[in-house]
Amino acid sequence: QRNLKKAMSDSTTNTTSSTSSSMSQPISGLIPETPVSSGPSFGPAAAAASVDWTTQWANLLKQEEQLQPDGRFGFEQIGRLLSAMRAKLSQYAWRSVAKPRARNYTDPTTGRPLVRFYYLVANNFLGQTLWYVDVDPDSCSDPATNRHKQLVNLLTIKSQLLSSSANRGLSREEELLQERKRSFSTGIVDYDLDPNSGTIVFAYQNFVCHLVDNPSVFNSAGDFEPKGIEAPHTPLNLALCPSDPRIAAYAAERTVYCICFDSKQILAVYTLPAETKTISAGLPPFAVQEEFDRFHGFWWRPVGDEANPTSQDLIIEVVDESSVQSIKIVDPLKGGLETDSFSYPRAGTPNAVSSLVNVSVSRCADAGTLVCTNRPVDQLQLDEYLVRIDWTQSGEALLAQSMNRRQDLLRLLAYYPDSGLSICLLEESAPSDRWIEVHELIRPLLVTDRRVELIWASEDTGYRHLYHVTCCWLPGDSQAKVVRRQLTFGDWQVQPDHLSVDVANGWLYFNSTRVDPRCVQLCRVNYLANHESSSRIEILTTAHNVFNSSSSSSNSAGLPKTCSGLAFPEQGVALLTVHCSQHSPEARLCSLKTANLPAISLLTKAIGCDNFFLQPEYFQFTGPGGQTLYGLLFKPFNCVPGRQYPTLQYIYGGPHVQLVTNAFVGFSFHRVTKACYFGFCVLIVDNRGSENRGREFAAEIRHKLGSLELPDQVAGLEFAAKKFGCIDLNRVGLFGWSYGGYLTLIGMRDFNNIYRLGVAGAPVTEWELYDTAYTERYMGLPDGPGGCYEASSVIGANKASGFPGEANRLLVVHGSIDENVHYYHTAKLLDKLVLAKKPYNLLIYPSERHGLRNALSKDHFETCLMHFLCQHL
Repeated sequence: QRNLKKAMSDSTTNTTSSTSSSMSQPISGLIPETPVSSGPSFGPAAAAASVDWTTQWANLLKQEEQLQPDGRFGFEQIGRLLSAMRAKLSQYAWRSVAKPRARNYTDPTTGRPLVRFYYLVANNFLGQTLWYVDVDPDSCSDPATNRHKQLVNLLTIKSQLLSSSANRGLSREEELLQERKRSFSTGIVDYDLDPNSGTIVFAYQNFVCHLVDNPSVFNSAGDFEPKGIEAPHTPLNLALCPSDPRIAAYAAERTVYCICFDSKQILAVYTLPAETKTISAGLPPFAVQEEFDRFHGFWWRPVGDEANPTSQDLIIEVVDESSVQSIKIVDPLKGGLETDSFSYPRAGTPNAVSSLVNVSVSRCADAGTLVCTNRPVDQLQLDEYLVRIDWTQSGEALLAQSMNRRQDLLRLLAYYPDSGLSICLLEESAPSDRWIEVHELIRPLLVTDRRVELIWASEDTGYRHLYHVTCCWLPGDSQAKVVRRQLTFGDWQVQPDHLSVDVANGWLYFNSTRVDPRCVQLCRVNYLANHESSSRIEILTTAHNVFNSSSSSSNSAGLPKTCSGLAFPEQGVALLTVHCSQHSPEARLCSLKTANLPAISLLTKAIGCDNFFLQPEYFQFTGPGGQTLYGLLFKPFNCVPGRQYPTLQYIYGGPHVQLVTNAFVGFSFHRVTKACYFGFCVLIVDNRGSENRGREFAAEIRHKLGSLELPDQVAGLEFAAKKFGCIDLNRVGLFGWSYGGYLTLIGMRDFNNIYRLGVAGAPVTEWELYDTAYTERYMGLPDGPGGCYEASSVIGANKASGFPGEANRLLVVHGSIDENVHYYHTAKLLDKLVLAKKPYNLLIYPSERHGLRNALSKDHFETCLMHFLCQHL
């Protein structure tokens, strides 16, 4: 869900007279047209909580209204009300499960095979910590028998490892990596698990912490005390060596280090000259992290060297940014005396160049000390972007996905380190004015020195589908001969992130939107059978119980999933067990007690639906381009039928993001919920170009950024106003961040007779100023034909004159050290508004980047936002 986080990055987030036809019927019961008024409860406690909150909020409003009889709350009053809502939210936030992983073991007392699931859970005060639950895949026992337990206590770590002087914030490298990941977590933000030995490693501040979880010893011992080794820098992307979990690798300070837990030695395995500031190792370049979601720059070979068992291969990415523009950002809190430099490739300028190095890391058996040698991987001829890379499971070959600058050609390359052979396995090309979408859907099935069989995904049909691909070649060939067999069919998408393979029975497990583009469901298909249609594809979950899924493999237990549903805002683990190849697998959820499947354990306490998270009403309509578009409307707290309310239209509108889904997004949409409690309707519409609608729908915005989105949004607003009757069309505001901020500005420039006010956060104002990979994917190169960059600019060619001339209609928000959408975008906008004599309101956060991270900054912005809306909408 990182793309949703990108859309909500502030959190975590002309008049068109088109006529929209009424297409608002329910979708076969999968998405209710009208919300459940109170939501399902989980017993008397949940019902009591519902009464307590609604009564509490009503009383708070009455108290504040007595201080402000006209109903327009002041800044401090809004701050107090928001504090009460944040306190309520904090009761739910810790129950979110993150990064589930699994391992199999045998119960030493009963001899039964069990599965231990590990996961991260947030603590409101300390951050995320590591928990686990043991599940018997063959038993449908009572949930009480499978209790979740804390494996690592952050208080213990702090007391053991950190002195008061050592307790510090994020390093610059860590802060920037968190920005690229859109991760707002603290505490243990990630961990690595070796499922064979039970070794777990994670970073906490500048300590490398590791433990060996042996269920026969520690199953009932309570909190585990990990051993910590202090590093001279912050470890990033810690990864255990699969063939020797006594060593691990991490990135830091522009290079890669290995650490030996036996000797506590830390060794830089690839060193760079100190004076070489533009070359780094171990992390991808900015554009690859930001626009292709690849954050790792080193990869352990999964098997060791048979001739030298103590030697392990580690592939490292080396990045040369000597040709990339350096952007200098002044930190205003340091008196202008310090600037921070970033290698940032603006559209049309040179990108970073990546190459690979193979490092052999050897651990001396007697002392456990590490030594290393390295050699370049010259055989792989990489293109502009190295978007994906990893080893095959057997370690025989390294597979790399390399893409050209126009992003309309992708090559899958194989490198065999033992022989030095490299071969292009296959090529993907996009039609004219289209682009290749990167995905994670690759699973090698057979790898030899002359043949590779794999599962692959392609959008050749216009929708992302799965293929069985066979690649064969002869000695001396540079390109393999390819035979493809399509496995899934239809006008729907296989989701790009997760694919699990049951090799023994030939089943592929994947997420898809087969039933509806708003509903993600777990499906399976057999790749050994012949397929000519989608009739053999099995849907394993209903539309109401599995969404926002992430998976990790467990050999005996099938596919664990984290789950959440719109009507059931809780998360947990589901077991999918294949009893035999002739029957569908049995799916059993470990936390969704109200779902249609039996529960076998309670991973986390059910959140319950106590009316705090208001449920939206869904609708669909025909947009100006003739396509079916989707939207949802959140009605205000205690909405009175027949009454019209001021409305906030939350907008993102950019590619790669879908906001209208049948998934529980209460935490991501927390500002939507807060606006509803302040008496606003909140409208969300997915326009042309949004995710999960196929290649052609996405390509509508090619060379036309900023031109199609607002007509679709306005059409959705007009349709929703007519359908629901609660929207006051004279009091509609726009609010968006990043691309949503860009569209908010266009809305206030070209549609200010529709929108009374707009709040634009961290907006792009000219696409020439944004990065290469994103901008050129959708707009081409700046010197290309057609003048699309000028047409898509917010402020070019005297366009600022279109902004409204009345005060308090435009609020612009930006972090002054934003290294993604630089403050320069906002500065140019303000300069043009001044020249055009147009008023504006401005909120600057001196210590914030693209997303607001500091809790006080978030609180201040929320108060300013609600105050602006309450006063002027």
